[in-house]
Amino acid sequence: MVSIPDVHADAGYGIGDSAHLTGFRSVVAVPLMRDGRPIGVINVGRVEPGPFSENHLALLQTFADQAVIAIENVRLFKELEARTDAAHAIGG
Repeated sequence: MVSIPDVHADAGYGIGDSAHLTGFRSVVAVPLMRDGRPIGVINVGRVEPGPFSENHLALLQTFADQAVIAIENVRLFKELEARTDAAHAIGG
């Protein structure tokens, strides 16, 4: 998880132009991790500078964890659906 309290004050923040255009000042990015590998990210920005609270960070982590579960469930469902379709094609 990466949290930047004020993107205007962080010299290492690489997309400052986007921040100026959209008006956000603070940002947090939470990776979606499956089997130790990133498969996506949840980014949240807000117009007020300042750190996100521990409660907000914990909630975003919970969202990220639940999103990974949902993505994995869809993948497993599609696998099952493909096997079922293949079995039906063979059987009749």
